[in-house]
Amino acid sequence: MRRSRRNYILWSITTWIFFAIITPLLLNEISPYDFHSWDEYNSQIWRITITMIVIQSGIIIYLSDGRLKDMGKDPVWSWAVIIPFVWLYFAFAKGTEGDNQYGKSPKDLRAEKKVQEAEQQALTNPTDIDLVLQNIGQFCSPPIGRIESINFRMSEENERYFYAIPPERMKKLRQRLEILAKRLQDDEDSYGYLYAERRFYIGDKLMFSWSNEVKI
Repeated sequence: MRRSRRNYILWSITTWIFFAIITPLLLNEISPYDFHSWDEYNSQIWRITITMIVIQSGIIIYLSDGRLKDMGKDPVWSWAVIIPFVWLYFAFAKGTEGDNQYGKSPKDLRAEKKVQEAEQQALTNPTDIDLVLQNIGQFCSPPIGRIESINFRMSEENERYFYAIPPERMKKLRQRLEILAKRLQDDEDSYGYLYAERRFYIGDKLMFSWSNEVKI
C-alpha cells in the first residue's frame, strides 16, 4: 500500500509518542528488589528497552515501506530509516503523481472514496451535482486506441439540472467529472486518458472544457 507524506508523518509521530509513554511505564513496573543482583536487574531493564526499540523500529520500517512505494522506489530500502535523518527524507520527499507500479496514489484513492460515499448519498438525498451526474453519458473519441477527448453529454431535456448548480459549485462538478474520467485508465482498449481534453455538452452544445493538469 502506498502511503502519503501526511499519513506517514502522523503515524510515525503517533508511534514515537506511544513508545515514549509505554516504555517508561513498563520499566517502572520493575523493582530491583525482585532480582537477586543488580546485574540481573540491569539486564532486565536492557532487555525491555531493546525489545521496545526493536518493535518501534519495525513499525517505522513498515510505515517507510509504504512511503517508498508512494515515491516509486524499491521498498527494500525501508530499513534505511534507522539511519539518522533518513526519516526526514522519507517524510518530505514527494510521491509520484497518479498510478505507479505499486498501485493508485493515496490522493486518488481518497478522492474515489469520497465519490463512492457521494454516490451512496445521492441515492437517498441527491444534490444538484448528483442529478447532473445521474443524467449524463460518457464516451471517448476515438473509442479505441489513444484517447483524444473524454466527452460528457447531457440531453437538453435534463439541462435544468445543470443550470440549477450555483457558479461557485461548478468547480466541484468538474472535480466529480475528473474522477469519472480517471476510471478510464482500467480500460484495456484505450490509453492516454491523462492527456485527453475533457468536454461537457448539453445536446450538441459545448458548455465547457478543460485539460487535466498532468505533472511530469
